[in-house]
Amino acid sequence: MPNEALKPPAAPVDRAHSPFHNENAVNKPVMLSGGKMLAIDLEKSRRFYAEFCGLETVRHKPNGLLLRDGRHRLGGPYWYIEVIQRDTIARPQHMLNHWGIDLESDAAVDRCCALARHHKDEYGIKYVQDPHVQHGDYAFYMTDRDDNWWEFQTHREHRSVRPGEGDIIPTYCPTVFPAGEPRRLRAK
Repeated sequence: MPNEALKPPAAPVDRAHSPFHNENAVNKPVMLSGGKMLAIDLEKSRRFYAEFCGLETVRHKPNGLLLRDGRHRLGGPYWYIEVIQRDTIARPQHMLNHWGIDLESDAAVDRCCALARHHKDEYGIKYVQDPHVQHGDYAFYMTDRDDNWWEFQTHREHRSVRPGEGDIIPTYCPTVFPAGEPRRLRAK
């Protein structure tokens, strides 16, 4: 069954009339396109990204490569992550600054978690959490060989994946949540 989150919205979103539209912004970006992360050994990390995560990898310079999913083949906008090789990673990524990969079902998340544990040594996976339900998604977190955090998840409710669609509901406003205010992270 295809992921419900990938279905197009029922009607186009009028971003100009969104409560978040900022006509007076200093910059007028076309889209948010990507991010960066670090790796100590690009070839070993590339195997993890391509073989385990299922991402496309493109070596675009001697000390860097690009990661992307396959959405560019659908003709729409897509994200990319630039991975830069460094001798050391002085400030490892924190779990709350993770990269997310959507899977099609709870069973796919469970399978991915089992495969992460089974192939830890082969792909340099350092830590794998148990799958759990959090903010309406079923997911688990793990770290790669370079201390980058990854969340493999499936969405149990509709999730915005198209530019502008998320403007419909002001997610910071607790009055729009039927179950009450969003939960806060608890300190251990």
